[in-house]
Amino acid sequence: MLIIALGYAPLPRGTITERNINPGIEVKPDLTASLFVASDLTHLRVNIDIFEKGIDLIHTGANVILNVPAYPNEDFVTTISYISRLVDETTRTVKVSCMLPNLDSRLLPAMFTSVRVLSDQDDLAIVILLTVMFTEDESDWIYVNPGNYHYHKRAVKTGLRLKNEAVIEEGLEAGERFVVDGALLPRSEKR
Repeated sequence: MLIIALGYAPLPRGTITERNINPGIEVKPDLTASLFVASDLTHLRVNIDIFEKGIDLIHTGANVILNVPAYPNEDFVTTISYISRLVDETTRTVKVSCMLPNLDSRLLPAMFTSVRVLSDQDDLAIVILLTVMFTEDESDWIYVNPGNYHYHKRAVKTGLRLKNEAVIEEGLEAGERFVVDGALLPRSEKR
């Protein structure tokens, strides 16, 4: 005897993302697992891990630009919708998430993304390459050029450090000129 059961998905449109039934399985009323899982993929949740020392730089509603290796020349823009109030004790990160529109269904769940969180215009930061700075007497220094090819060593206070960049909190103003290549040369000439 062949029995066909009809079911209705609660979503007006969706994609079957999980199937927990196979031919020959006996379906009983006390079955605890869902037979199928239907998901709405028109909006995807993007989970971001932010190191705890950078959490003061973000807020709910901040703009986020996502890049996906599958579409390297395209930026996907959204905003932060949730910031966890807990720090993961193992990774020392805070979970942040945003919802990304995916009406054309090009993006797939679990795709890897690189993320840039944009700060507000009033919160612009000076970011320099780590190779521009040098450390001496437990302080970070750069060489500034006030003009006429005279260089002066100046201490800077750094904030958030990224892979190869640092945010300058004190010691350098927007528009000031500084040595970007060969920063160790003026230092060696003084000795």
